[in-house]
Amino acid sequence: MEYTEVKKAHIVPRCYFANFAVDKAVMLNVDGRPLKQPISIDDAAIRKTFYRRYRPDGTPIDDIEWSLSQLEGGVAQILQDVRATWPPRLEEEKGPLAEFFAMQFVRGPRWKAWREERAREMIATKRRNPEPIRRDSGLLIAVTQKALNETEDQLLSETEWLTRMMLVANKLIHGFGAMRWHLIEFNEPLLAISDHPVVAWPLDADYRQPEPTPAGLGVLNFLEVRVPISPTLALLMTWQDLPDAPDPIAGSEDIAANINAFTISNSDRQWMHMPGEQVPIAKGYLDPISTKLVPGYGKDEVEISAVRQKVLDVVQPKLGEDIHDAVDEDGRMHVEIVTASERAALK
Repeated sequence: MEYTEVKKAHIVPRCYFANFAVDKAVMLNVDGRPLKQPISIDDAAIRKTFYRRYRPDGTPIDDIEWSLSQLEGGVAQILQDVRATWPPRLEEEKGPLAEFFAMQFVRGPRWKAWREERAREMIATKRRNPEPIRRDSGLLIAVTQKALNETEDQLLSETEWLTRMMLVANKLIHGFGAMRWHLIEFNEPLLAISDHPVVAWPLDADYRQPEPTPAGLGVLNFLEVRVPISPTLALLMTWQDLPDAPDPIAGSEDIAANINAFTISNSDRQWMHMPGEQVPIAKGYLDPISTKLVPGYGKDEVEISAVRQKVLDVVQPKLGEDIHDAVDEDGRMHVEIVTASERAALK
């Protein structure tokens, strides 16, 4: 199959930014500095050939870009219609959005840099202590520096990174799709978006200063996930053993400021907001928003969640899974999401 060459890769797709745009333009902050004029969504959150990989013969291939475009095309209208179609139907809206947000969680430069750092640390540790590998036969095979060099090159290759990205996203989909979704609605356009807009709150953190989501934190260790959908809508995911919340939650300026603080601090270089508006940004130590907005919710409820246990049962067999087991011929993930009837049976 031939894939279209993509030189300007969007780490956040235009269909997502469109909800925050006026005349297809957003106000952009780069490295903490606001631009004076709106910028086209065509030019926001881009990296040159970011998802390109190379065949064994060295020729470039943009197949990952193609897979991402298939996903983005399927959710463009869903993103625009979140409020009108709330609560989301499993097949029509929730499944595609869970896949989209899971991929958004790992497709940016921050996760890529974390993975590369982990790979280099692993190789460095092995270089300091190159213990022989014992085969099933009992034979000890020496670990040579040449072999470690080759392993490091493989781990740091574009193909290895992008394969891991797809596999991690596949596991996140199960968690995001199983969690209980709440829609927070604001009376004014108070929300910002960034080049890493999906933010998770660690389960063991009672409070935090605005900072990036800790890299490598598994979905089962999230207390909440918050996602800005538009300047007036945000998605909140929790581990409650209940169907998705039927009615939106009224959001305050304080809640918007909390969401924005972490959305912005989670960015790699850029964050954006609707032209003509100013957004509140909280400072200092902040609480999770789920414990404020969802009565009775907290760490104790997460730890006894039957839905969370169900996700663990689904994800564990996938550890070590090959990419071909996770992705179909159309480039889409194989997804198993806990349905409303299954939630009722688990309670």
